[in-house]
Amino acid sequence: MSCVCRADSIRPVPQAEEVCEWEWVEPAALQSSVGQTPFAFSPWLVDQMNQWGDRYGFETSVR
Repeated sequence: MSCVCRADSIRPVPQAEEVCEWEWVEPAALQSSVGQTPFAFSPWLVDQMNQWGDRYGFETSVR
């Protein structure tokens, strides 16, 4: 499962038993990565990005 949030002043501390790995990325970098390799991400993340519209200041369609 993918969880996406936007935060400017906090650093997430995921629970080890729930998250095997995570990376802090800029929204545009995430959009680019998901757009180029959607198979490498959870289907939920791909769907979320398609639903965001322009809320995050960039085109989010990855299909």
